[in-house]
Amino acid sequence: MKFLLASSSQYRAELLKKLGIDFTQFSPNIDESSQKNENARHLSVRLSILKALEAAKHFPEQTIIASDQTAEVTTGANSGSQQHSHQPSYILGKPHIQVNAIEQLTNLSGNSALFYTGLCLLTPVSNLPSTIQSTLSDLPDLSISTLHKFLSTLENLVEEDSQNSLKNNECLITLKLNHEELTKQYYCQFLVDIYKVTFRKLNQQSIENYVTKEQPLDCAGSFKSEGLGIALFESMRGDDPNSLIGLPLIKLCSCLNKIGYTVV
Repeated sequence: MKFLLASSSQYRAELLKKLGIDFTQFSPNIDESSQKNENARHLSVRLSILKALEAAKHFPEQTIIASDQTAEVTTGANSGSQQHSHQPSYILGKPHIQVNAIEQLTNLSGNSALFYTGLCLLTPVSNLPSTIQSTLSDLPDLSISTLHKFLSTLENLVEEDSQNSLKNNECLITLKLNHEELTKQYYCQFLVDIYKVTFRKLNQQSIENYVTKEQPLDCAGSFKSEGLGIALFESMRGDDPNSLIGLPLIKLCSCLNKIGYTVV
């Protein structure tokens, strides 16, 4: 089975290498802007699916691994719950420039943020063992014409259950390939991993020193938890610390098992 990581991120590539998977990389070009009234959880899953589908148009025979991360900041909310509170909240994106990174960390000082890491594993049905193909018949089969309607109602399909996992997180998608009249059916698994970070009270000098040293300009939240960013935290809570870096490996292994690929 051939794998493709639909991301140019060196951080995600390093994480995926931990699993010993042989893969190539491709950076899909999609519109990553949020929709009206879209929350961070929904955005991370929707963009993960769109990245995977865009990559599949260029590499139709490969199994696509796609991920996207967003963050939601709730000011003044440092409670232990991961549920949304009634405090004002907003989506936090990548800063891209230093002044934005400093502003993000200034706003995060003394506050908590929920980091949503979406994951999509898109596998050509024809590449699956027949024993697995036979189990997919009851899944919804979406054409590209119905896909956008599906994505617009995705929030109803990604609500958390009591184990912080997702319900109804799979479907079939029939995709028209680029410059061809051919279509191909894919088995799509999608989910989100949630990680909560509470930041220490940070002074301006510490924030500026950190941004200058580590330049976390391509990271949502303006930090690298695998590096000096750990010094900014008061606490971290979640199931998989890899998801905070950009790829939820524990859930990815579960998805791989469902397509008959075992890591160990």
